[in-house]
Amino acid sequence: MRVTKTVLIIFFMMGASIVSCLNRNGSCDPVPPHFRINDIGSTNMMLINSQPNPWRRIAENEKAPWAGFFIRFNFEVEYIAATSSNYGQSAMALSCIEQGYAGDKVGVDNVIVQTIYDYNDNYVAGDTINEIVLTNDWTYFYDDFEKFLPLSNYIADNRKGVLFEVFELKLSEAPAESDSFSLQLSFVLNNGEAFQHTTSPLVLTK
Repeated sequence: MRVTKTVLIIFFMMGASIVSCLNRNGSCDPVPPHFRINDIGSTNMMLINSQPNPWRRIAENEKAPWAGFFIRFNFEVEYIAATSSNYGQSAMALSCIEQGYAGDKVGVDNVIVQTIYDYNDNYVAGDTINEIVLTNDWTYFYDDFEKFLPLSNYIADNRKGVLFEVFELKLSEAPAESDSFSLQLSFVLNNGEAFQHTTSPLVLTK
């Protein structure tokens, strides 16, 4: 299923790019195929049964049911060419595709998720909660919320290069009680560069 979604995303990007080219009479400038991660941001989200987007953003300190809660992380990126020597011919051939379509060139070494507050009997403030973290690329449809995979899958899939500029995270265990929640994400690349980000607090309800 993850392979199918990736193919669909690439197909959609190429289709949109072709339309864009047609609108410009086929005249497109070369675009950098890769991106470099400069920082990480996040948005707290709540699953709702709506179309086309089955979610809404959660305001800081707002209450939200834990079972429908997820976080969307977005990388702040800089778009770069593959190298100065091979940017010409190959880039021109793909000149209508989105910037950064080939992903990050470095890849992820590890992702560590820690809870800021006590969460339940198994995880207290400061604990690493990787074992109860599930990830997804993007929630396009309501049913996508049931297709999140373990964090270890995300790390393995992005080991040679971070594929997309966003990813999502949700929890597989309930909190002990309705209480404040926030987490710290540590995102470590293969070149040793590391980014830390703390999500906005909210109140997760049982």
